[in-house]
Amino acid sequence: MNTNDQLLLDRLQAGDDSAFTQLFRLYRRWLVYVALTVLEDETEAHDTVQDFFMDCWERKLFTNVNVSLKSFLHCAIRNRCLNKLRNEALRKKKLKKLLNGAT
Repeated sequence: MNTNDQLLLDRLQAGDDSAFTQLFRLYRRWLVYVALTVLEDETEAHDTVQDFFMDCWERKLFTNVNVSLKSFLHCAIRNRCLNKLRNEALRKKKLKKLLNGAT
């Protein structure tokens, strides 16, 4: 792991609020790009990354990270995007079933 990332992760795990701001500034754009490659929708990508950062802040998701910070961030955003796509597909399937049953 990059030494700077390790120091940032250590600060995050220690509860340093300024480290969270630094993390946001360093990785937000890259994470939006990662989300965009999966979701193919810029608004959804921005929303997904914003939701992720809010969850990180509220739930202190960094406390048990034991891999590189960049790997954690990439995996977390990718999984959120895949979950979003899966949930949307399920919603569409249910809607289609309801519409077909109503006719």
